[in-house]
Amino acid sequence: MICEEYNEEAGEACFYLGQIYEHGLKGRRILYDKASEYYAKALIRGITASNTRLGVLFLNVNFKPELSNEERENKALSFFRLGVENGDIEAHYEVGKLALRSLNNENLDIGNDEWRQRIEIGAKLLDKACAEKYKDSCEVLSSFLSSSCGMHIRL
Repeated sequence: MICEEYNEEAGEACFYLGQIYEHGLKGRRILYDKASEYYAKALIRGITASNTRLGVLFLNVNFKPELSNEERENKALSFFRLGVENGDIEAHYEVGKLALRSLNNENLDIGNDEWRQRIEIGAKLLDKACAEKYKDSCEVLSSFLSSSCGMHIRL
């Protein structure tokens, strides 16, 4: 099978198989464990976008349901950070959303400096995704900047 070879072409094939199982394409059932397996194989073969897809899987409550929401977000964030380091625009979008969403957590016990840092990181990552016209990043960013938290942010 092509996905067993160790080259970029095999990595792309593994990534595509991951997408098939993640989204139920080509008449396949959605199988998140199978998608995860293929994304991991793609990652080993150099397809860095797999980091982001693995992060997205961890945010899905149907994947690894035994994890708490906090564990799920931490695992997703670790994959998204790798995606950002590799320039994956979807990772910028996902980390930006997570950073800003975490600010709505009433149990979040952080100081003002960390609060401001999360706002700035989230806004800058969403701004980069918006510049690349990725999904609804411009809408998410605009909505945030017009909120009381975002009004004092300069990009």
